[in-house]
Amino acid sequence: MSSSDLIVLGAGPAAIHLAAEAAEKGVQARLVAPDPGARWTQNFGAWSDELDLYGVPRRAVEATWRSALVHTRGVPNRDLDRRYARLHTARFQDGALARVRAAGVSVQQGRAMDVTHDADGSTVHLQDGSTVGASVVVDATGGASRLLRYGRGGEPGWQVAYGQLVEVDGHPWDMGEMVLMDFRAAGEGRPRSQAWQEREETLPSFLYAMPLGRNLLFVEETVLVSRPGADMGMLATRLGHRLRRMGIHRRRVLEEEHCRIRMGGPLPEIGQRLVGFGASAGLVHPATGYSLARSLRHASEVADALVEGLGSGSPAAASLRAWRALWPRDRVRVHQLHQFGMDVLCRLDRDQTGRFFDAFFDLPAEQWQGYLGATLPPTGVAKAMAGLFVRADLDLQRLLVGTGASPSGTALLRSVVGA
Repeated sequence: MSSSDLIVLGAGPAAIHLAAEAAEKGVQARLVAPDPGARWTQNFGAWSDELDLYGVPRRAVEATWRSALVHTRGVPNRDLDRRYARLHTARFQDGALARVRAAGVSVQQGRAMDVTHDADGSTVHLQDGSTVGASVVVDATGGASRLLRYGRGGEPGWQVAYGQLVEVDGHPWDMGEMVLMDFRAAGEGRPRSQAWQEREETLPSFLYAMPLGRNLLFVEETVLVSRPGADMGMLATRLGHRLRRMGIHRRRVLEEEHCRIRMGGPLPEIGQRLVGFGASAGLVHPATGYSLARSLRHASEVADALVEGLGSGSPAAASLRAWRALWPRDRVRVHQLHQFGMDVLCRLDRDQTGRFFDAFFDLPAEQWQGYLGATLPPTGVAKAMAGLFVRADLDLQRLLVGTGASPSGTALLRSVVGA
């Protein structure tokens, strides 16, 4: 059995950036994944200032837009005045892999079936019957891990999106603007069956659109969060209806994307010997689905904690330090407040969702930006929520109060205030 200081399970952005951070700080690190060289297929969008802050190379950015637009029935053309970016997935991955190689991280193919622990470290048991050991093992395999233990409390939701990269005859947007959310009805202006209208009213979706040229678009129909997850075929149909309503003719579909993201739910049991990172550790924002910038931001913190812990000579202490760096008490409380926000969103119909975001984007920029980026402290999140409540109409205020008064809402609020 070969041994290292650190094994990171997975080969996605979270796994690779954590392994690189740790190795650059002097940790002997190894990546283990079923297919370490598999090409990433996700499309990554993020705020440009976050990518700059967390060191994403400029060559990994495919396009940027000076304006991110939000459309609702109430406010049909809101400009958020914040630059947005789309990553070039292949270049982003190639740059991350080059960083791993330069840092001296070893890469091994294998599927982890179990991880066992003793006083000297941890052992990963692979599907082929072999084992590999390290002082600390991190699970960064994405989604809900099979290997981590999760706590109780909070029901997960699902963000589901159907996207296409399409050649078009033309589109209505300037090259400096993209659409972050268009909540106007996908089939508005066309006859609709009662069943279609009921589905659209009860399960709101929005258009996310990135103009990549005068005749090239990435478009996506997205349900922000729901329980259960939305049907992919329904979203594909809605996207077709929406583009036809907007007068956008698709000449050719170049790529399709099927995206399903688990959001919220219980966090892993903090302090267990197997450390979580990325989506497996709950870093997907429960109310937005964002996770990339959070993983990039926290990779350095967790790597520093691992260095300190490994220096103490105790694998158990190193794991505990990593967990405490990733989920300090205030960050857990923020997660719980975000979970409450997700629970609210799961209850809204299309018109209520539009009015919710009208109030949300009326907040001061530092509040809505901090909420989306998960950078506010608990008091900041609570202040943003209070500000949204004041700006909401009576119908939304009643719904917010009702969610807070539910058994899950009151339990959550007690835990947040420490009652």
